[in-house]
Amino acid sequence: MDVWDYTLQLSRRLFNVCSKLSQDNDYKNALLRSAVSRAYYACYHRAWSYQSACHQTQRPRTGGDGHAMIIDLFIASRNTDEQYVGRTIRNLQRKRRHSDYEDTPLPERQAESVINSAEEIFEKLLFLSST
Repeated sequence: MDVWDYTLQLSRRLFNVCSKLSQDNDYKNALLRSAVSRAYYACYHRAWSYQSACHQTQRPRTGGDGHAMIIDLFIASRNTDEQYVGRTIRNLQRKRRHSDYEDTPLPERQAESVINSAEEIFEKLLFLSST
């Protein structure tokens, strides 16, 4: 396991804490937002690890270009599984932006969906790296 596995596990644990809280409140919403953000960033970094190891692609050193670049690399692939990874990460990025910047409560089911998708991407990248 590496730091990104632990980051994704943290995301799941944050969500599990939220699901045990009986009332919707600002604390619960903050935990859900953090869980979504951690899930996205775990996928983002795991995707770069995969690209570096399997395709010798170098990550940009600075700036936000890496986010669009990693998505574009996967979507432009001839491999349909890699294309799926790219589309899913793009969707996770949109949801992460919403959770970070929108001033509306984040539905618990949406946070759970993000975490489930992130876990699926981890599994898919593990499979792809073993083939």
